[in-house]
Amino acid sequence: MGRKLKTTQNIFILFYSSSPLNTYIYIYILIYLYEYTYCSTPEIARHPTMKPQCILISLLVNLAYAEEYLVRFKNPTAFQQFTSNSNRSWRQFIDNKIEKKFSIGSFRGVTMNLSKNLVNKLKKSPLVADIVPNFRFEAFENDGTNDAELNYTFNATAKYLYEDIDEAQNITYQSDAPRHLARISRHYQLPFDIEDKNRYKSWFNYYYEDDYLGQDVNAYIMDTGIFSDHPEFEDRVIQGIDLTKEGFGDQNGHGTHVAGLVGSKTYGAAKKVNLVEVKVLGKDGSGEASNVLSGLEFIVEHCTRVSRPQGKKCVANLSLGSFRSPIINMAVEGAIEEGIVFVAAAGNFNLDAYWASPASAENVITVGAFDDHIDTIAKFSNWGPCVNIFAPGVEIESLSHLNYEDTLILSGTSMSTPIVTGVAAVLLSKGIEPALIAQEIEYLSTRNVFHRRTLFFKPSTANQILYNGVDKLDDPYNDETFPRLNIEAIAKELEEYNATLQNPMADGLHSGSKLWGWNNDVTLPLGEIRLKRRDFIKDL
Repeated sequence: MGRKLKTTQNIFILFYSSSPLNTYIYIYILIYLYEYTYCSTPEIARHPTMKPQCILISLLVNLAYAEEYLVRFKNPTAFQQFTSNSNRSWRQFIDNKIEKKFSIGSFRGVTMNLSKNLVNKLKKSPLVADIVPNFRFEAFENDGTNDAELNYTFNATAKYLYEDIDEAQNITYQSDAPRHLARISRHYQLPFDIEDKNRYKSWFNYYYEDDYLGQDVNAYIMDTGIFSDHPEFEDRVIQGIDLTKEGFGDQNGHGTHVAGLVGSKTYGAAKKVNLVEVKVLGKDGSGEASNVLSGLEFIVEHCTRVSRPQGKKCVANLSLGSFRSPIINMAVEGAIEEGIVFVAAAGNFNLDAYWASPASAENVITVGAFDDHIDTIAKFSNWGPCVNIFAPGVEIESLSHLNYEDTLILSGTSMSTPIVTGVAAVLLSKGIEPALIAQEIEYLSTRNVFHRRTLFFKPSTANQILYNGVDKLDDPYNDETFPRLNIEAIAKELEEYNATLQNPMADGLHSGSKLWGWNNDVTLPLGEIRLKRRDFIKDL
């Protein structure tokens, strides 16, 4: 057996040192002799110096059928061993085939062009934890709504900020505030007229502490980019990294809308926070998972090397997602190890958020959406024990990427998430440690808002909504309209409702390899989530 190994090693070196074309032809001739005769034998399997060569043969033979994969290693040591193999030929070839390397906390990964044959071999490696195709992410946007009616609903006249100071309570308030901000600075329901939606539009105040507005915090917006010149941002946008090759800026609208909810002058919960543009999604609202990993790596590096030396704290907003992916979850968890607060959208599939990433990552703050018109979980929102908090997510107004005057109204957990990110930035300004932000948000939350029967089909879901912690009594709204759910009708509807989603394993797909965007999944017509007379009882 030793002579056979020596002979085959010499043949391999001879062919590998030939021209690339000859090498490719020779390997095809030898494939049955070498791979299936030798590489599959128990002796070869036990011979450590031959394993890299066998894998290399498989890669070259199937090169024409290769596709890009994400490879996660079990730990930093395993990554080092994989990329620093003592076999020179293996090391050179691997170095040429690795497209990107990722180092995010304790997470180590690469992207490589691999054949299915080699993927199967690498999965057996004691160094490799996971391999999946380089799948795509999508922004969680407008999910469950009718695009034609709501996707780009504009208000011709933008709101403008007007502040008054309540000297007695030392609290600042924004009059004529957006509904979503007013709701997070009070405990009880806001009035709403289902027959005249604009009746209370200019009635609301948003209360906050002027000393804590995120001035010393950098919020990383991982999205479609930001319309940085918008005056609502007051020159607080920092161009971080563009991984889409489109250039900085927002050609989609999702990222600007999200950034506005984090920190714009009128619509933001943290009105002085710095916004760092991390552009990982293109103008179509999607991007490769490798872009997300590169974005996470950038956030960690920028926070540790730039933000913290400047005295800034760090929070990251992830209003995007895919089906559950251990690679994405582990990468986010690696970033959290570096003391960065991550806030992620729960997703819009009306499923347990366990099945979404990065929503299901450990120690991420996962945000679901509730409808603040009726104070119930939005029908499209994911739920379950992974969800830490619910925030307004239905018909949320924020900035447009098209011009300075118009505003954009969107629905989804993508809209709920940046509202929580803004509050997280405020708490960081108050000196709360990053590791305690999730606990503080839950501690401050308003509990038991949702009727228990509406949670019957959403087991282990936290009944708590976002509150910014301002210590004051709610504004009174006497003799106004407060619609509430017709519980009998909603219970029946929930019993009949069944979200039909393709099982990602049914076609042999690895979890995380399928694109999970709203257009591909559950269809909830606008009429199903709009306020309908039959669903409510007027409470005057």
